[in-house]
Amino acid sequence: FDDYQIGHDQFLFKQFMRLLSCISNNHHRNSQFISKIEQILTHFKNEMEQYFTNNEKYNIFRLNKRILLFLIENKMIIIDEHLQKQIDSEYKTYYYIDYLTPESKEAFTNQPPSPLFNLILHFSGINPDNDKENFEEKRKTGENDSYICELIRNDSIVEFIEHINKESINLNSYTKKTIFETNPLLIKRQPTFIEYAAFFGSIQIFKYLKLNGIEMTPSLWIFAIHGNNPEIIDILEENDILPKDRSYMECLIESIKCHHNDITRYIQNKYFEKNDSNEILKACLKFFNYSFIKNDIINGLSFYELIKYDHLTIVDTLIKNKRIDLNKKIVLN
Repeated sequence: FDDYQIGHDQFLFKQFMRLLSCISNNHHRNSQFISKIEQILTHFKNEMEQYFTNNEKYNIFRLNKRILLFLIENKMIIIDEHLQKQIDSEYKTYYYIDYLTPESKEAFTNQPPSPLFNLILHFSGINPDNDKENFEEKRKTGENDSYICELIRNDSIVEFIEHINKESINLNSYTKKTIFETNPLLIKRQPTFIEYAAFFGSIQIFKYLKLNGIEMTPSLWIFAIHGNNPEIIDILEENDILPKDRSYMECLIESIKCHHNDITRYIQNKYFEKNDSNEILKACLKFFNYSFIKNDIINGLSFYELIKYDHLTIVDTLIKNKRIDLNKKIVLN
């Protein structure tokens, strides 16, 4: 960071923070993943204060509850009246207020926890007031807090089989909803056990579920790309499981989004005789994945995306070198 002087240029720094946000939202997590993100944010605490307003910091990291919690705890984001309204508008989708209950008690005095939140706490046996230590631990973990989900994440096949048999659990079951989930894709969907295993690259449990007759569906492609385990993708191909709507482009874009570049290259080389450079460029710009951006495909058509997603240093360079006619009209469709 110091060699590239990331924190010395406001435009470059904003691009970098957007890149960091995309990686923290979508890249496969290992046990040290979140702590590394937190170390980087701590390193740039002063620059964030210097360059960004409170609202800008929130908007950059708004899709990641786990990172928002860290920023709020370290006074890098303050829940003021303006931010309260913004969080409240997204509350039903991401359960922000419920996840941030201790912090929101002060800022959201007129908004009690939702009925869903109380129901989840009831069945999980967690109370943020009476069982604060357990509540804090689960928030910091930022994953589904059910025991079976923990076993799947860790690919603990022996314990998984024992638990399934002991509790007579249906292998076709869905994972339970929880306020502690912080993966954006998993917040929006309620995956099956086999989808959850694919998402975390848990190959042993994935194979066990397959051998026990669990259907492999097109949806597994997206989960497997997040899991970043090529062996699971191999299994899908060997069993002729095609992506939804046979769209390998969707899979390609998902791999770009996750910054799983080896998988991107694999899909690109195997399923695309001629690359749709415009679609790939749009995905790269949206998710700040610079690995597949080539100089010669940056053109007037992509200039809109460059501005939309805050690629400020590239915009500045194109204008200064007069590579873009700012007054030229482009008719889409």
